[in-house]
Amino acid sequence: MNLSSWTNHTYGLEAILNPFNVAFGVTIFFLARAQASLYFINNINEALIVQRARKQLKYDALLFVGFFLIVTVLLLLMSGIAYSKEGFEIVSYKFLHNLIDTPILLISLLRTKT
Repeated sequence: MNLSSWTNHTYGLEAILNPFNVAFGVTIFFLARAQASLYFINNINEALIVQRARKQLKYDALLFVGFFLIVTVLLLLMSGIAYSKEGFEIVSYKFLHNLIDTPILLISLLRTKT
């Protein structure tokens, strides 16, 4: 017996209309391509393949960083759900407020290792 059912006739395809979902999917796509290029560079001893992988890595890494920044900004500007004594409520910029309210997270996010 199937306990789940769809409430509309789009069967979940409406998720593609959300810009965050699309940007997140494209981010993961280019991350996977960049990692594949790094794998080829490190594990294949064919000069032509390594040369092509290095060239492709530049494009994929640049697109990954661009879409990652878009996803980060969209996430920080997104509304979230907070719990209070009255119950649950929708809060604007919930993730940004959480990051600001927890300075150790903000410091660890902005800290770079050399």
